[in-house]
Amino acid sequence: MESEVADFKSFAILNEGIASFLPKLSIPYEKEYDIETWIAFGIELREKLHIFIDKANTILEKNIEQYPFTEKNLIDAITKEKNLTTVIEDMRSNKDNWIVTNIEKAANNQLRKVLVTPIDISSYFKDILDKGSISLFMSATILSKDYLCKIGGINSDQVKFIRVHESTFPLKNRPIYLMNIAWLNAKTMNQSLPAIANAVNNIMTTHKNEKGIIHTTSYSQLRFIKENISKENAIRLIETGSKLDRNEMLEKHYKSSKPTVLISPSLYLGVNLKDDLSRFQIIVKVPYPDLTDRKIFVMKQRDPNWYTWNTILKLVQAYGRSIRSKEDFANTYILDSSITYLLKQAKEMSPKWFSDAIIQR
Repeated sequence: MESEVADFKSFAILNEGIASFLPKLSIPYEKEYDIETWIAFGIELREKLHIFIDKANTILEKNIEQYPFTEKNLIDAITKEKNLTTVIEDMRSNKDNWIVTNIEKAANNQLRKVLVTPIDISSYFKDILDKGSISLFMSATILSKDYLCKIGGINSDQVKFIRVHESTFPLKNRPIYLMNIAWLNAKTMNQSLPAIANAVNNIMTTHKNEKGIIHTTSYSQLRFIKENISKENAIRLIETGSKLDRNEMLEKHYKSSKPTVLISPSLYLGVNLKDDLSRFQIIVKVPYPDLTDRKIFVMKQRDPNWYTWNTILKLVQAYGRSIRSKEDFANTYILDSSITYLLKQAKEMSPKWFSDAIIQR
C-alpha cells in the first residue's frame, strides 16, 4: 500500500513520452539530482502542456487530423497537466521530502527516464481516509499495526487491529523448505550462482510434470539460471521482463497444457496461480529492497526497521502466489541461507501462519 501511494504521487518523466507531443522539449541533463531542477522543469512542462491543450482543442473542434494534436495526446496532456500542478505544489512546500531516483540514460548519455518521488507518504493517506467515517483495511500482509499507522500517519489510538494468528489453509498443503544453498548478497552472488542454478534444476526435475514459479531478485539471476539448467527444464521457462508483455506471458502460462514455469523478478504481487497453475515455487534470494535505489537507501537510514518490515512483506507476498484456497497446495523452496537471520531479526513481524509452515533442511 505504501509503494502504491508513492507511485501515484510520483513524478515520472520519460523522454519518449514527452517527445510524442512536445518534440522540442528535452529533459534537463545538469544537476539531475537537484529537486530545484525538476521543480523548474515541471513548471516549464506544465506551461507547454497548457499551450498544447489549447491548440489541440482548436484543431480537433475543426475535425482536422494533424499529428501530434490527436484526441489521445490531448487526453494524456490534460491528465499530465492536472497531476503536475499537485506535484509541483508538493515539491515546493516540502523539498526535503522529495528525492530523484531511477535515472536512466540513453547511449548518448542523455537522460531518458527520471522518477521524482516522495519519501514520507503519510500525509497523502488523508485523501484515502477522508472518504468515510470508518476505513477498513483487509490484507494478509499488513504484518504490523505500528508500521501501518506510521506509514499512513494514523493515530494508533484510533485504530483497532484484528490479527488472525491461525491460517485456515492446512499446514501440510503449504510447506516452506529452507534449502540453505548459499548465503546470498552482492559479494557472494556470482560465486553462488552455479549452486543456485543446480538447486533450481533439481527442484524443477522433482516437479517435472507440474507448473510453478521462480522468484528472482534480478534479471542477471534469471539469465544465469536459464542458461545453466538442463535443456528439458530451460524450455519450460516462461520469462517476464521489462521488454516483454507481462499479461501475454502470464496468459501463455495459464493456457499451456505443458508444465511451464514462470521466472521473473517482478511477480511478487498481483498474480493468482491457483491450483494446477503452480504446485511449486522457488524463492531464489531473500527479497531485500535494492539499496542502490536512492529512496530505499534514505529510508533505511531513517528507519532500519522499515527495511526489515519491507523485506518480510515481500517474502510473504511471494509465498501467497501459489496457495489460494483451503484445498490448494504447493511447495515453497527458499534457497538463500540468509533467511534464517531475517526470521530471527523479524520474529515479531512474521505472521505465525508463515513461521509455522517452515521446514528446516
